[in-house]
Amino acid sequence: MFGSDADWVAAYQAPAICSDVRTHQGPNAISEHLDCLEWRLYLTLHGLQAEALGLATAASAAGRPADALRAELIASDARSRSGDVVEAHAQQLRLLERAAPWSDLVRRARMLLGVSSERLGERTESMRWIRSALDGWPDGLRPGWRAEALMCFALLAVSRTDVDYALVHHAISEVTSHSDPLMLSVTLANFAEVSAECGDLAISTEFADAAVALLRRHPEVAAALTLDSVAQSRLAVGELDAAEHNLTMAMRLEETLGCSDVAGDPWLTLSEVKFALGDPAAAWEHLEHPRRKAWAAKTTWMRSRDLKLRAQILAAMGEWRRAYQMLTDHLDDYEKLRSVEGDRALAENETQLLADEERRRAAEFELLALTDPLTGLANRRRVDRWLHDVAGSGDEKSPISVAIIDLDNFKRINDQYSHDTGDEVLRRVAAVLRDKYPDTVGGRRLAARLGGEEFVLLWSELAAEVASGEARALLLTLRAACYDDIAPGLRVTASIGLASGHAAGAGPALMKSADLCLYEAKRSGRNRLIVAEDITH
Repeated sequence: MFGSDADWVAAYQAPAICSDVRTHQGPNAISEHLDCLEWRLYLTLHGLQAEALGLATAASAAGRPADALRAELIASDARSRSGDVVEAHAQQLRLLERAAPWSDLVRRARMLLGVSSERLGERTESMRWIRSALDGWPDGLRPGWRAEALMCFALLAVSRTDVDYALVHHAISEVTSHSDPLMLSVTLANFAEVSAECGDLAISTEFADAAVALLRRHPEVAAALTLDSVAQSRLAVGELDAAEHNLTMAMRLEETLGCSDVAGDPWLTLSEVKFALGDPAAAWEHLEHPRRKAWAAKTTWMRSRDLKLRAQILAAMGEWRRAYQMLTDHLDDYEKLRSVEGDRALAENETQLLADEERRRAAEFELLALTDPLTGLANRRRVDRWLHDVAGSGDEKSPISVAIIDLDNFKRINDQYSHDTGDEVLRRVAAVLRDKYPDTVGGRRLAARLGGEEFVLLWSELAAEVASGEARALLLTLRAACYDDIAPGLRVTASIGLASGHAAGAGPALMKSADLCLYEAKRSGRNRLIVAEDITH
């Protein structure tokens, strides 16, 4: 995932977490420290509860009651995450009453009550609490908190038989817009895990790949449970080596930072991987590791997973009596989970009004789901939709052209300058495409990023020779662009493959032909345009 272990050690730096209010200066010192503690909750719980309570005392002494209450909420969250959920839930109910003068803290307390209720297995109550937190949330009021609450709601609303990925993508868009790489990596990994549980393996892989790509750019925000969720996605699709590698990194982080929520258990996932690899003895050893025994199986779901795996391991070892007992205990827990699933169905019905509201808001963000976050161009999903809608429905005489653009020697730019420089180059190229080829009325033209350093231009109702002229002009524009302000001496060229033909379903053939032309442009020396012959479906 991150290359060799040596690469990981070199890349990973302990997060710059706050351990002393004196880290911050000025009138907002306490508030900024609270921001740090909320951020840190997703990395480690070490010392966090005591630190938050100490900050609550400091805030009270400074005459800042809202900050003091916020600090107590953070302490209660840390307590819930560490497994003392019943007491944390009771504490959060008391804090909710005290939060009445501050609407943002009321919503925060409700969200935390929802998450604690989920850890207790009370799915109906969980969704009710988070619904009450989100319902009517004013625009501009702590958008980062709202994004986090929406992520939790979307996770709970995912059904094993009817997954609402519109709501999921809306949650990801909110987190992307209003949070940081840590929260986004957690969000993507969480959705990778739950979509794998739902059997949507392609979608799970997409989320997992996005989380990994983000962690490559920001290794400092990697957490044990984030990697555990990615590993569960890899395990679900049978990528056992990748899952084991993710968990090796997770174990290293767990040893230094611990786990940040009893709802996760990288030891258990590693045991599942070892069993899938045909090593039941190693699987059992990880289940019985002292560090795990001090932490794990504190929720019904984790206990059910644990018992099922133990039964499988014991059966593989020929210990049938113990295997039978473990399986019986697992089935008892599974029946409880089935009851929870029934509660979830009820809760989903009761929260339909909120879900409808969020879907309406999600419609406003549909374009974000079809947009590449780095460049702001359309993404591959929108390209596929364009080809289906335009190329798939046109008549046989309607011209269509596809130009695939690939930046030459882009890996060398990343290696020689930096990945940040490479990202800026991609944004500059995207700006050129957006300025020269804006979306037109009726969707007759589209510029998009396919991924990596590869872009595409799509035209409909434009003669092939005109499309060829525009592609050639683009080649010259990219060749002449100057990047001295970001990397003195840097020059960027591109290779382009162009295919033109007629609609009526020709989209896939045109994409393939343009890709072959791009390959020929690369093989012929790069920095050139290769045009295919006319393609018809």
